[in-house]
Amino acid sequence: MDKSVDRIASRTSIRSLRFALTLSEELHFGRAAQRHYIAAQPFGQVIRSLEADIGYPLFERTSRRVSVSAQGLAFLDRARNIVGAFDTLISTSPTSTDREHMTIAVLGFGISSMWGDFEDGLRMVFPTLAMSFKDVTLAEQYDAVRSGQADVGFVQAVDPVDGVDLIPVAAGPRVAVVPRRSDLADAIELSVSDVADSPFLDVEMGSQIQRWAGEAWGCGRRGDRVRYPAAISHAVALTGRIAVHAATASTYYPHPEVAFVPLEGDDCTVAVAVRTSDHRPVIELVRTLALALPAAGTTSDCNFPG
Repeated sequence: MDKSVDRIASRTSIRSLRFALTLSEELHFGRAAQRHYIAAQPFGQVIRSLEADIGYPLFERTSRRVSVSAQGLAFLDRARNIVGAFDTLISTSPTSTDREHMTIAVLGFGISSMWGDFEDGLRMVFPTLAMSFKDVTLAEQYDAVRSGQADVGFVQAVDPVDGVDLIPVAAGPRVAVVPRRSDLADAIELSVSDVADSPFLDVEMGSQIQRWAGEAWGCGRRGDRVRYPAAISHAVALTGRIAVHAATASTYYPHPEVAFVPLEGDDCTVAVAVRTSDHRPVIELVRTLALALPAAGTTSDCNFPG
């Protein structure tokens, strides 16, 4: 008889559940391990230990690919709820009053090379500032800040967001992410009409990002849903479907079986997000630092839109 995710939670760490959820998104041990800043071998040991605890494989492995098992789908769905509930509990727990704490919600790779200057500015004024980081999806990026789960967000800005101040720090063009075997891969540039009839990858997103991606994206999505921008290149290669990204996706998430072709449409704008009502000294400093970062138009530091 299968052991439930609730029964094993007492002896299975949140960390191992996070690892399994990441692997279910990446479907590649090396890339999943990189997202947790560890090597593939110890990452794989955590996954095997988790599978031993629950008594069945979460993933099916071959020499060419990794996929989620039928039992794994149900388990990971419940594990996702547990990890989400844990994160909510931590984010609402009172922090020590003698040390400032900041939680940063990060979409994709955040503000990229600008992070060093940003952190230096924070530590000059708040040398003991404690920081934690929360990966967010396109759909939840604004709500993470608005709800208080995060104090600051590194997000994609499209339209104004009620209750959230968006301070643009970089912008750059967008691309279509297409399989190299596709006829679209050899194009110098693509129009929206060129991709309108193509099967699109289903990426979890909010209404604002869907408007940015375009009508074809909203109507043509198929397949298993991808939640994080980091997983898109691999998902395109695996499924043969296409997606929309920022141009710098080719630098940060390259894949040998994927091409990044310039696509007409609005640029991707990266912004630092804070709650409009939050005027704590450390958040006021965040606003000041964001305004001092390179002005919009710096393409080399553009975030992924997914």
